[in-house]
Amino acid sequence: MNSGMNLTYLKGVYQRVCLHHSQAQDLADNCPLLLWLLLDWMGRRPLNEVERVLRLKRRQILYHVSGANDEAGVTFLNKIQLIDGDVHELNVVHYALQSGLYREMFHWPVINIAVLDHLKKRPEDIKFALFRTLFNKPVDGYQAFQEGGNYSKFYVVFDAIRLGESLGIENARQAVQRCASERQIQRLHDRWMYQVNAKPVLIEKGQPFPAPFLEGDADIIPIRNAEDLLLEGRLMQHCVGAYVSDVLSGECFVYRVLRPERGTLEVKRGGTPSDFYVNQFKLSHNREPSQESKDRVARWLSEKISKMESGLFSNLVRGIREKMPEAHPEESGD
Repeated sequence: MNSGMNLTYLKGVYQRVCLHHSQAQDLADNCPLLLWLLLDWMGRRPLNEVERVLRLKRRQILYHVSGANDEAGVTFLNKIQLIDGDVHELNVVHYALQSGLYREMFHWPVINIAVLDHLKKRPEDIKFALFRTLFNKPVDGYQAFQEGGNYSKFYVVFDAIRLGESLGIENARQAVQRCASERQIQRLHDRWMYQVNAKPVLIEKGQPFPAPFLEGDADIIPIRNAEDLLLEGRLMQHCVGAYVSDVLSGECFVYRVLRPERGTLEVKRGGTPSDFYVNQFKLSHNREPSQESKDRVARWLSEKISKMESGLFSNLVRGIREKMPEAHPEESGD
């Protein structure tokens, strides 16, 4: 088996075919992922059919297994780095071929499967020049992709789009998509942030936000109206002022953190009534908080969720009791 391939799915079949068929070994040497796709496509077909397809040109084999019919697809496969080599990764490769994504990544020097997996979920991200700048290089595993610095650097683009749209700038998304370096996107982000924070109000003064589901405390205080949110952005020199519509819609809740460090906290709801999580927690100028501050926020969130779950359970028990028929003592037979 080609030494560059890390497979778990069809590993044994791959090895046996290469051992008994020189054409399979040639394909493994020249385009190992194509042989992997072919073996999956062949399934339970007879061995003589495998031999027939193996005699085809690589481009013809690719057409059989994916519908892609150009040499660019073969070149694309040779640039992919697998991580686990499982069925999920096989399906991600199929998606890239069948959707035409491979044509947009043809000139990338290396393509990690974690990046393709991300683009399967968010195909629009390939349109951002910064995404191409940050990720057309090796990535050491899924967790490294998610937690790595490049991933967090890329997500400044969404803050920038939000800022531009809140300012009513036409084609804000396209302007952000053209930024190919961290410096370019940061300069655009900061310029729009200052414009947002310089506005007296974005909506009618004093318009209240929906009441937050999680109460604050002495150190973590909910921001309750648009004017206060804009003031928070001006004081902290970040883009939270652009979140007015999100807080109004109940998509998120924003809190002013006073201690241990002065910061701004965004909390979002998950899929259940008591499921809440910290989406962002930043100090002034988007600096990262200390571990002490993160722990303080984590304790607050855990306490408030526990209190909410306790209340939900009590309400559930009360509702069940109210629906139960009233009990009557049995009459005595004496």
